[in-house]
Amino acid sequence: MFCGASLDFIMDKSEVVLKSDAFTRMSKFGLQTVLKLETLSASECEVYVGCKRCAAQRCWDAGKLETDEHIRQELGEGLIGLIRFITMT
Repeated sequence: MFCGASLDFIMDKSEVVLKSDAFTRMSKFGLQTVLKLETLSASECEVYVGCKRCAAQRCWDAGKLETDEHIRQELGEGLIGLIRFITMT
């Protein structure tokens, strides 16, 4: 679970956080918490790329090929539904 200071840091520095190795190790609950934040300093495209990196790491850890299907499976519909695709250009 995140404390308020952690969430504030993530909101203010989300561009850096999303690119970090630590982000790829975040739990699904943690990722869900971040995706539910209303304000991030990163673009939604950067959020998507960060989520894809997380899923790719999970594929790697599970010994799966990094296919589109496996990426979707690792994220799950619940997390995919939180990515604001409509705001992307």
